[in-house]
Amino acid sequence: AEAVCSDFLTRVPSAYSVRTSLAELLVGDDRVTDAIAAFGDLQQVPADYRPVANFLLGMAAAEDADWRTALARLTEARAAGYAPTVLLLRLANVLVRMGSSHDAEAILRGLIKTEPNNPLPYQQLADAFRATGRAAEAQTILDHVHKKFPKPHFASVRPQAPADEFAPAAGRSRPGESAR
Repeated sequence: AEAVCSDFLTRVPSAYSVRTSLAELLVGDDRVTDAIAAFGDLQQVPADYRPVANFLLGMAAAEDADWRTALARLTEARAAGYAPTVLLLRLANVLVRMGSSHDAEAILRGLIKTEPNNPLPYQQLADAFRATGRAAEAQTILDHVHKKFPKPHFASVRPQAPADEFAPAAGRSRPGESAR
């Protein structure tokens, strides 16, 4: 898809709908810098595509840990009606980092409601709960995610195990191993 979009843009450089698709694709691959380059001069975009430019600038600011700028740009893009899942996830992350966990929770619960088969909002909600000292609620979410999205679908989200399960004390064996 990236190659097709890039090839098309060499022939029709003013195709901002294709630039938007390419930028979203690259952001999805955690390539924000490449997305900005593909989108072009963010200060010169047509008015209809300004929300996408704000999204990209917000994503770049978040990568640089410039939370205030990220919040402003992402909020502006969302207010203009541009709100892909990746924007909402990043906006929730920025809100948690700025201490607005209730706002982040509302965004994430909204995503869970509209995208119940996407494990990422669940994971991020658990992370937000952990960041605000709500470990039991985080664990409940992780347990739910682990049941709803079994391995191959989302193997990286697992209920947290006690620390000693992964680092047994000297002389103790791990479960299923024999003591030496």
